Amino acid sequence: MSSTTADPSRRSGARARRRSRPSAVPSAVIGAAIAAGLALVIGARAVDDAWLQACMIAIGASFLLLAPVVYLVELLRRSVDELTSALRTSGTGHDGLRRVAPHGESRTASSDALLHTGRDRATNHEFSATEVRTLLEGSGAERTVALAAMLGQAELVDPDAVLRSVRDAESGDEQYYALRVASRSGDALPAAVRSEILGVIEEDRRGRGLIDGDPHRRAIAEDLARRWGSAPPEGSG
Repeated sequence: MSSTTADPSRRSGARARRRSRPSAVPSAVIGAAIAAGLALVIGARAVDDAWLQACMIAIGASFLLLAPVVYLVELLRRSVDELTSALRTSGTGHDGLRRVAPHGESRTASSDALLHTGRDRATNHEFSATEVRTLLEGSGAERTVALAAMLGQAELVDPDAVLRSVRDAESGDEQYYALRVASRSGDALPAAVRSEILGVIEEDRRGRGLIDGDPHRRAIAEDLARRWGSAPPEGSG
């Protein structure tokens, strides 16, 4: 007997499609606001009392103004949902690639191509700091996509998140991208963060050897050690 497991990327795509569909609630609110506004403005013409007529026109105009506001809010919400979905889809795709593809240069190339999408979107300022923070609270794959976005847009760099991913990464990819962000950021990172990153590199060299055992991560780590020298003194940078 065989079992079928749904593809996570398909589930993510289905969720994105559901989110992108127009919501019935804002449409109903817009329709009701327009109807109420027109009824009040038109009905005011049949009222003899000038004060009541003015009130009806003012309230009717407010309802008519409410309609485009609701529409714009709904449009903004959908845009945010679509961007967040794109980020999470990149994370899901990256996670799936790591699970099913054999380790080696081909997987590394495919992984980099996928993560470059997140970096390029960030370069075009398509992602906000809030969206990147949401990814940083997710899985290791989502954090890796967030780090790739930081490479594309310096304003998105979160020093504490970079340090955490260098020190406690769930995968080599996450640690690699964290080291790349650290290298790209350079002295813009706080002194305390630089000091701790150098400490993690030194501790790894003496013990675990995860960074030292990978040529790509080792090259970045050695470059950081040369550029930053010994751990920078507290209070500098």
